[in-house]
Amino acid sequence: MRRSLEVLGASDGDQAPPPQALRAADTTLIIVDEGDGSASSQLVSCMEEAGATQLGAEPEAKANPGAIRIVIRARGSTIEARKRSALLEAAADVVLGSARPAFARRLVEVLLGER
Repeated sequence: MRRSLEVLGASDGDQAPPPQALRAADTTLIIVDEGDGSASSQLVSCMEEAGATQLGAEPEAKANPGAIRIVIRARGSTIEARKRSALLEAAADVVLGSARPAFARRLVEVLLGER
């Protein structure tokens, strides 16, 4: 019986999409998706509906030390992907198991002062 062997140290194929930056009032929100990017797209669209504005790829927005960093967890298929996920989650302010529209709307409402 022949089986293909996994090549260790090769590219893991779990390349996460780039982070997305938004602004709600004076607060920058950085959304990092460890998966394919669909969860972050859903979360970002909910935040935009609630009043946040997307910043695009502005480097100073992503380097903002006062930013709220939100990571959406996904299971990596390789050891390298799981290590990268652990590092991202350690630096995060919030770790979500999936896109949470209610959380996104409520966070933006609180930041904009619409209690």
